[in-house]
Amino acid sequence: MLVSASIVSLALIGQVTRFDRRFITFALVLLGMVIMVGTLTQMRLGNAAIEDLGHVIGMNRLRAAYVELDPDIERYLVTSAHDDDNGIWQTYNHLMGPNPIWQPFASSGAFITLVNSGLTGVFAALVAVALDAPSPLVGAVAAACGLAFLGISVTFAVRQAQRATRRYVALFPAPSTSNTGGAAGGRPEVSGAGAG
Repeated sequence: MLVSASIVSLALIGQVTRFDRRFITFALVLLGMVIMVGTLTQMRLGNAAIEDLGHVIGMNRLRAAYVELDPDIERYLVTSAHDDDNGIWQTYNHLMGPNPIWQPFASSGAFITLVNSGLTGVFAALVAVALDAPSPLVGAVAAACGLAFLGISVTFAVRQAQRATRRYVALFPAPSTSNTGGAAGGRPEVSGAGAG
């Protein structure tokens, strides 16, 4: 909503200023604010994903306790009673099955990260235009800054996921697995990219 409102604002200001220097100044301030809000939203989503992962683990452990009390109850559970990687994925995707490769790409965190990367590229292009850079340089600066934001965001999200899972040890792994958790690559989306 904020990005849409900002684009409408830019269109209205562009008509009034005829896209002169006043427009560039307004656009830089507005886009800078939108990028800042977007980055904070991205971080908040990363934190929420980590919190969600903790709740999934906790619910899996509660189901494990129920199964310890009455082993016959396990056949009635839709989600997992195990807190290892496979059990966590079963809880996240209990009807579709685990798909850890595509899970982060279909997340809100990935969407916000891509929008923020694009806006960062546009912001960098406007800075280059304000400095009277030639068109090829404007395009190169936009691409470099957008890709840099994307790369930094993905790196931050991976590190956040690694920190979250580094000390984690599954207390109730499935009997057929020897997985003790701790592998960030096997965890559900914890980006914030979300990172987060």
